Amino acid sequence: MRSPSNSEPAAWDMPSAAGWRATLAAMDQGVMIVDAREPDFPLLYVNPAYCRLTGISAERALGARARFLQGDAGDQPALQEVRAALAEARACRVELCSRGADGRDTWIALQLSPLFDGVQARGRPRYYLGVLEDVTRRRVQQREHETTQGLYRALLAEEELVLSAGDLGDMLQKACERLADSGLFQAVLVGRAGQQGFVDLLAQAGSVHVGEDWYRPNVLGEQSERSLAARAWNTRTLQYSNDYLAEAGMDQYRDSVCRLGMRAVAMVPVPRGGHRWALLGVASGRAGVFTPAVLELLERVARLLGHALDAFDLRRRLQQEHHHISWLAEHDPLTGLLNRRGLRTRLQELLAQVDAQGGFVAVGILDFDDFKQINDNHGHAAGDALLRTVAARLVEAVRSSDMVARLGGDEIVLVMQGLVAREDLEPMLTRIRQCIVEPVTLPPGDSVLQIRASLGLTVYPEDASDPDELLRHADQALYAIKRQPRGSGAPFWRLYQPEVDRDRYRHLRLVRERFANGGLRVHYQPVVDMNSSRVVEVEALARLDDGHGRLIGPLDFIHQLGRDGLVAMTVAVLRQAAEDALRWQRECGAELAVAVNIDPLLLASGEALDTVREVAASSGLPPQRMVLELLEHNDFLSFASAQDTLTALRAFGCRIALDDVGSAYSSLLRVKELPIDIIKLDQGFIRGLADNPQDLRFVQSLAQLARGLGVDFVAEGAETPDIVDALRALRVQQAQGWGIARPMPAPEFENWLTAWQPRRGPSQPGLLSCVAQQLVALDTDLLIARHYPEPKPPLIMSRDPSEGPVGRWLLAAGLSGQHPLSMAYAELYAMFRDWMSAGPDADDAMAQSALDHLLRCAGDYLRAQA
Repeated sequence: MRSPSNSEPAAWDMPSAAGWRATLAAMDQGVMIVDAREPDFPLLYVNPAYCRLTGISAERALGARARFLQGDAGDQPALQEVRAALAEARACRVELCSRGADGRDTWIALQLSPLFDGVQARGRPRYYLGVLEDVTRRRVQQREHETTQGLYRALLAEEELVLSAGDLGDMLQKACERLADSGLFQAVLVGRAGQQGFVDLLAQAGSVHVGEDWYRPNVLGEQSERSLAARAWNTRTLQYSNDYLAEAGMDQYRDSVCRLGMRAVAMVPVPRGGHRWALLGVASGRAGVFTPAVLELLERVARLLGHALDAFDLRRRLQQEHHHISWLAEHDPLTGLLNRRGLRTRLQELLAQVDAQGGFVAVGILDFDDFKQINDNHGHAAGDALLRTVAARLVEAVRSSDMVARLGGDEIVLVMQGLVAREDLEPMLTRIRQCIVEPVTLPPGDSVLQIRASLGLTVYPEDASDPDELLRHADQALYAIKRQPRGSGAPFWRLYQPEVDRDRYRHLRLVRERFANGGLRVHYQPVVDMNSSRVVEVEALARLDDGHGRLIGPLDFIHQLGRDGLVAMTVAVLRQAAEDALRWQRECGAELAVAVNIDPLLLASGEALDTVREVAASSGLPPQRMVLELLEHNDFLSFASAQDTLTALRAFGCRIALDDVGSAYSSLLRVKELPIDIIKLDQGFIRGLADNPQDLRFVQSLAQLARGLGVDFVAEGAETPDIVDALRALRVQQAQGWGIARPMPAPEFENWLTAWQPRRGPSQPGLLSCVAQQLVALDTDLLIARHYPEPKPPLIMSRDPSEGPVGRWLLAAGLSGQHPLSMAYAELYAMFRDWMSAGPDADDAMAQSALDHLLRCAGDYLRAQA
């Protein structure tokens, strides 16, 4: 006997010997032989494996009609293939589903082959041989694979959702739609329990609409155990039923579920910010769909949806921070008025409008009389309050189309537009003066000040200058009026008069003559490594000798030089600094880098690389010891040509520093875009640390950013020893300022360098450095507690509070436990202990808030002691 094949009919004679029976009976596969000559194809033989496979005894099977195991599933496409093979007397292989009376499916692989009389026989076969194999397990695995593949696709879609989601509702709705698109579920929903306990539907998708009129479970009360959603909400774990209709105690929604054709239901908690926030619910019309693999993937989808929620929250906070930073970039934080940058942008637009449409614009600078005396007598807080009050009055006094800005200190800019004639200024200036002379009550209400102010004005287009020049002309008019006696009858305002205001021209002539006659002087200020206290660099700073032994500072002469003069000054400072650095190397053995402010005009000219090469060649100073400092707020740095020039300078060996980082919003973006080696933080953030210790956080963040980017970080403006100690506590890499050394001429700097001894830390550190140490201690402990398994290394803030940096300072200062600073310090430790008790996955916002409160209290104390 040969095994039948699909390509060649087999010869088969029904032998009378028992050998074939023993062979077939021993097979693991089910075997049946049917009579092909009878219309109903009755069974002639079945082996024991057939009986085990089908559950039909040999007595019932023999002589019965061969329905080929179709059971109750008679509409299968595979049966059509069997019927076609019987009609054509050929072999076939199919897989059939046999559905029993209990509703369970068994899948059988059937290999059916015709058997003929004689090897060369043709026509109708005499028998059909059927070999059967149970492939249910494989089919179930295949179906589960298809199911998990659908969920994997949904999971990938959810990952895309994390990056592309818009608002919260849109994100949740798209999450439901993408799960429904997988084809696995007839209904997908996201719901959240409200204060009354009812689960409100936030989003849903699928072919079945889940209405709150019939499905709104309550997670509270005695009936909550009868709801999968309530159980999932309360236990914070996945809950499911593979046959909801057979689930005991679920009769509350059984009729609705049955009517909608749903059988299997699952509810998965969705986290947000580390806490349960919502439920993801899915329902399928097929029982038993929730295999372990499917349940695991559902939990992954829920976690990913939670990540999407966290990403949404982070993006929203970043957008708010971005809006705030953008606002700060163009506004003064004290008064809320426009700052210099915001004013310049809007003033340029306004001047262009006047050029196109006609009219006049008045630009004025207002300055309070004796404002310094107000600060000295009443304190800086009173001066700030006065500025805020008067700023608010000015905004009310001018029209909505006008602009009010603060340049700094007590200088306020007024821009009045829409003027048809100069006479239109009179009523507007009268309103402005009235709001100025009105008494100001200082907090806490026991001081009332009568203030006076002066206003310098210029009018465009009579004064056809650019915005910066208009401000300078208004300032010159202000200077002229303030030189007059300031009695009660003194004028309030004055228009710019170029024929009278000759000081500017005399100063301009002096600057250019002295520069041309060799009046440039170079002073040096050291930059110190905070770890080793080693001097690593000097910054070369330009000064101008006025010919009488007095030095003019850079702010008073650089912008008077003109384009060619600026480029010439940059080259001269670089050349002098290179020569001095080589002399210090020969005479002091110090190989210092020299930093020079390079004017963007030199970059724009395309001569920067040639100039640096010429200086390096003529002086012998290696380019690796040249640091070129660029102001971060110069628009030229946005151009591709500037970046190409900087890249070429770095390739030559120079190091590039971005100076005054933080003075404009664009700085953080520039850090990523520009080819730089050093970040120099704007000294305004460092000088004011004693008044605003909250800025310690900003300094620490930028220092960490620099480390992450692999660039050096220099804190400029370290003007006091306490600030230097605070920077060292923050692990700032390098510092520069009067707290280390003031700018000095080259010979004096050489003597200072020879005698330089690192300052030893004080036996009792100041409050500023102590709160800086406390900031670092909290950040370090939070990091250790989150990431180290038990047992954790010793935590600084797990010790007694009196052993902490601020605690030791409080004891030495003798402040009582009821002092606001002492109470803020105790609150910080209490919040840290609460966070530790809640576990490392808890939100540390309360501890961070307590630290912010401590920093504010420290600032109040330091300002009161100033």
